[in-house]
Amino acid sequence: MHTTRLRFLFLVVSVCLIGSIAPVQAQGTFAHGAVVALQGTPHLWFADEQGVLHWGGDTRALSGKHIAWSNRVEVSLDQLRTLPVGDPWLSAGLLKDGDPIYLVKWETEWELPQLLHIQSIGDVELFGINGSNYGNFVIDRPAWEARHGISAAGLQRGVLASAVPAPVPGTTRQNPIPIGTAMDFPGDGWRIAVISTTPNATNQVLAKNRFNDPPRPGHQFFIARLQVTRLGSTPEAFLGAGDISVVGSLNRAYQDFDRDAWCGVIPDELDEFREIFSGGNITGNLCWQVPSSEVSSLVLFYDPDSARFDNKLAARRFFSLR
Repeated sequence: MHTTRLRFLFLVVSVCLIGSIAPVQAQGTFAHGAVVALQGTPHLWFADEQGVLHWGGDTRALSGKHIAWSNRVEVSLDQLRTLPVGDPWLSAGLLKDGDPIYLVKWETEWELPQLLHIQSIGDVELFGINGSNYGNFVIDRPAWEARHGISAAGLQRGVLASAVPAPVPGTTRQNPIPIGTAMDFPGDGWRIAVISTTPNATNQVLAKNRFNDPPRPGHQFFIARLQVTRLGSTPEAFLGAGDISVVGSLNRAYQDFDRDAWCGVIPDELDEFREIFSGGNITGNLCWQVPSSEVSSLVLFYDPDSARFDNKLAARRFFSLR
């Protein structure tokens, strides 16, 4: 009796394990020519002989390749990120014109290509561009024009549909909240906005107090002007300057009270100790001593006091200083 029951349980467990393992084994296994579509987008990837996927830029790039259009599967973004992705299949590469990067889309029936602006670096990475192949596919405009004998100025331009959803403004350093735009922090009861900056405020700071020391060699005083509005129903002082920092290309944070980032007595300093009633606001300056080489890359970030210690990074919001 017990032996029969154990055999039955073993059979059930085995079936369950096989059922759970099979999809994992099947995941990422595509026949040569299979078409993989990203749900909710027009973007397609195509499997090569090894089952590696390649993003297809246009019909010219697919010319001569085996494509099994009848073997098509849709995947989510999360699923796609688990699949093997190789170099993109492009007919004329990606054109970099200043900061923007464009897909040079050139269908077989078109006399000239079009330039479609790729919306984010996340899209570029999802298409298979990485540090090892970037230089092969992303071409600066002068080099692209010389290679193809076409002036990019005369090409029709448009926007390529996003593959990766745009991040919520302020959640990353690459997508900070613009100057003049406020962000609410209801848990803390405050609304914060950077309203202006003075990237080189050295003369203003030194003129404010004759006892202020000049910045160290290779450094300068950077001022950001903030407006803080009380959202909570009870009056309180902000007391949040200690939760505000800046970070730049050296990837180290600066707080205004840090010994090596302190500016001294500054003009119109933010009065974080003043009591503010609901709907009221204060405006004032914060200052950091930073390397001059970092000024162009600085962003400001605020860590809400209400966020739990283990949730600080998720709650952090970044503000542009340019």
